Amino acid sequence: MSRVKNSFFNILAGIVGTIISSVLAFIVRTVFIRVLGETYLGFNGLYTNILTVLSLTELGIGSSIAYLMYKPLAEKDGDKLAQVVQFYKKIYRVIGIIILILGLCLVPFLPVIVNLKNAEDLNYTALYLLYLADTVSTYLFFAYKRGVLAADQKIYVANIFDIIITTILSIFQIITLMIFKDFYLYIILKIAKNLTLNLVISLKVDKMYPSIHKFKGIAPLPKMERRLVWKNVYATSVRQIFNELMNSTDSIVISIVLGIVMVGKYSNYAYILSIVYIFFGGIFNPIQASIGNLSLLASIEKKNEIFNRLRFINFFFLSFCSSCLLVLVNPFITIWIGENYTLSFTGVIAIVGMLFVRQTGNCTTIFRLGEGYFRDYHFSPLIAGILNLVVSVILVNYIGIAGVFVGTMLGFGFQFILVDTIVTYKKVLSRPLSEFYLRWLQTILLTVGLCIASYYLSRLVRVNSIYDLILLFVVVIGFNFFALCFIYWRNDDFQYFIQLVKNFMKNLEEKNHD
Repeated sequence: MSRVKNSFFNILAGIVGTIISSVLAFIVRTVFIRVLGETYLGFNGLYTNILTVLSLTELGIGSSIAYLMYKPLAEKDGDKLAQVVQFYKKIYRVIGIIILILGLCLVPFLPVIVNLKNAEDLNYTALYLLYLADTVSTYLFFAYKRGVLAADQKIYVANIFDIIITTILSIFQIITLMIFKDFYLYIILKIAKNLTLNLVISLKVDKMYPSIHKFKGIAPLPKMERRLVWKNVYATSVRQIFNELMNSTDSIVISIVLGIVMVGKYSNYAYILSIVYIFFGGIFNPIQASIGNLSLLASIEKKNEIFNRLRFINFFFLSFCSSCLLVLVNPFITIWIGENYTLSFTGVIAIVGMLFVRQTGNCTTIFRLGEGYFRDYHFSPLIAGILNLVVSVILVNYIGIAGVFVGTMLGFGFQFILVDTIVTYKKVLSRPLSEFYLRWLQTILLTVGLCIASYYLSRLVRVNSIYDLILLFVVVIGFNFFALCFIYWRNDDFQYFIQLVKNFMKNLEEKNHD
């Protein structure tokens, strides 16, 4: 299958999976809030953020090892692939043990992290250990095999299993919450879902790539390559850990200063943000392997062409999502679970700014990783993390919860808009930095204009019921989509994607006739 077709199927499976998993997660979360309340919701948000920094998908180690798989997969070198996978497995087992030890070391500090306002009767230690078990199991049981699919541009296979197993387990979680009203069973089912998913994907990968079983008789990865991998793993892990710290410290700072209940309120916004992040991830994460394949074959001109196309689609959806989120999130939460769960409009503005800054770097990041630049400026996340923490701790005492998000926004800006852009434009694209920042400034001005227009447009609709909310969604989403289409209609990149959609519909129609 061609690189373009693989990318298409990966993106399609990612988006469909995002829609289905988001709907299911919304239903589960609604039942969770109705049954268990905001205190348990606060624990769920806090512990998830504490341990997200250690999760498999966010550490970024897979990116550094997947880079070694591009060539053997392209050349169908089964022995070399088996070498890399064997090393891959060992790394994740070691990391799983390290996470378990570090996670247990955090237990004595839980009383400091957890501000137990209205939560004195909860066994927060037992809850934390269950969340830790969920995180550690991700590393210890088969999860490394998903990386083979990602490197071979076939992550859509894993996404299909994600959809099926997530659907089944979500139904069980809903039933468990409604019948037993037990938070512990809810978490145990979450652990069971991850273990089942990893096992099923492992069996599928074994069938698709039988050569990876050739551990016996296969020489270990050469020492020089192991050193390179460890260097890349170190650089990537440090970068991703501090990136996740910038996310995780939000809930920790909020818990310590404002209380666990406020964490529960913020977790609803974090949940909605996660859907947006998954949407962007569904577009750009599957492309990284294609970029890695592209780096072996394409000219610098072709790389620039593809980067510009992806940058356009990223900025298009970023403007759209930012404007819609600003005016829709509070009315949505009000109708969904009540006005007492909403944050101030200032807080919402800061959240949208944080989203905008974080997602700006999607294209530069996947090109940097796809081209194998893991160690450049690897110290930058440390600076970004310190900047985030210092600003958040200072501002939360002056402007409340919005100050936490401003700190995170500055940290993300340093990492994604400054550092990743420098690496990608100088070392991958050989283009001047001013080219990116000019387009980014134009996108900021456009997004601010859309946000202002959407805000005043939304004031024309009073939301007192679900029907009013649906009307508001239609008005705001329709306005932003058609406004962006009108603005970009003569843009070459916009016309390129219009033509892609037309070709896809034409091919679909021809297949139906056949």
